[in-house]
Amino acid sequence: MEWNSEVLVRRIVLSRRYSRIFIQAIILLVLGYFAFCFLGSSRLKHVAAKDEFSIKTTMNQALKVAQADSAGELAKAEPNIEEILFLERIARRMKDRKRMMRKQCKALGLNMGEADMMRVLIAEDYKLAYCYVPKAGCSNMKKLILELNGINTNKLRNKDIHSLSKVNETKQIGMPDFVAEDNYIKLMLVRHPYERLISSYNNKILQRDRKFDMFSRQIKLLYRDPTLNDTQSPPTFSEFAEFVTNGRNSGSHNGGDPHWSKYNSLCYPCLIEYDVIAHLETIQEDTRYLLKLIKAPTKVLFQSGYSKIGLSKTEYGNFKNIYFKQLNSSQKQNLYKAYESDFKLFGYSETNNT
Repeated sequence: MEWNSEVLVRRIVLSRRYSRIFIQAIILLVLGYFAFCFLGSSRLKHVAAKDEFSIKTTMNQALKVAQADSAGELAKAEPNIEEILFLERIARRMKDRKRMMRKQCKALGLNMGEADMMRVLIAEDYKLAYCYVPKAGCSNMKKLILELNGINTNKLRNKDIHSLSKVNETKQIGMPDFVAEDNYIKLMLVRHPYERLISSYNNKILQRDRKFDMFSRQIKLLYRDPTLNDTQSPPTFSEFAEFVTNGRNSGSHNGGDPHWSKYNSLCYPCLIEYDVIAHLETIQEDTRYLLKLIKAPTKVLFQSGYSKIGLSKTEYGNFKNIYFKQLNSSQKQNLYKAYESDFKLFGYSETNNT
C-alpha cells in the first residue's frame, strides 16, 4: 500500500466542496454585526443574536459533515500522518515476512507440490479469506470474521463461536477458486510454535477434553513407563512431546490433529501467497492493518484476550518454568526438529517469542 501527494489533493478538493457554506456564514455574520451597530433596536439585537447562533450552528454542522464525508471518502487514504506512517510500517512488515518465508520455503524444499485439505473462513462482503490454525488466536479471529458477517459475538460462548463459524467455512483441497477470481485478501495467523504446543497440551490433554481421550490413551500406552502403574493421570508434557515428535503425529493427516499440526500442513504458505501473515505476538497492529486493508467498519475490532506478547501469563510462566524442564536435551532437539519449518518460515527462534 502506497501513500502519495494524491491524498493531499483529494483532501483539498473535498474541503472546497464546503467552502461556499463557510463564505455564506461569514457574510451573514458581517451583516448581522452592522445591523446591530447602526440600528441598535432590542429586536435587532435579538435577531442578531439569533443569527449569530444560527451561523455558528451552520458552521459547526458544515464542519461535522466535512469530517464525516472525509472519513467515508478517504477510507483508502487515512486522514492523519500518524495513520499513514503506521500503515506504511506494517505494510513493510508484511513484505519482509513474505520475503523471508519465500526464502525459507525454497531452502526447506516446501515450494513444490500441491496444497491438500484446508479449512478457510470467508467474510464475503469484505473479500477476506482466513485459513485458520487452531491454538493460534483462532477463536478471537473467528469472532472477528463473524462480526464482519454481521453477527454480534458479545454474548457467545467459545463453542458457539466455533459452531457458527462453520456456516462461512469452506473445507476443500486448496483455496476456493472464487478467492483468486474475486481478489480476496488472504489471511494467516501464527504464533510461537512452542507456545502453541503448550496451549494445545494445556487445553486438550491436561484439562482432559473428552474429544481427545483417544489421544491421551494412545500417548500413555506408547510412552508411559509401565512400571509406574499409573493409568489414571493425564499424559505429562514429556510424554506428549514424545508423541508429537513422531512425524506421523505432527502432520494434519495420517493420524495427526490440527491442534498440534505444523503450519505448512494446515495452510500451505509455501504454495499459497497470503496477503497478511499476522503473528499473535503483534496481533493488535497486524489486525488494525488488516481491517484498514479490507475497509472494515471502525466498530469491528480484534477482541483482546492476550498479553502484549500474545499469550496468557499462565502459559508463558509454564513455558519457562515447568514444561520444558521436563524434557531432556534429546527430547528438546527432537521437538525442534519436528517443528523446524514452523520456526524458520515465520522467523521464530527457540529461545524467545519474536
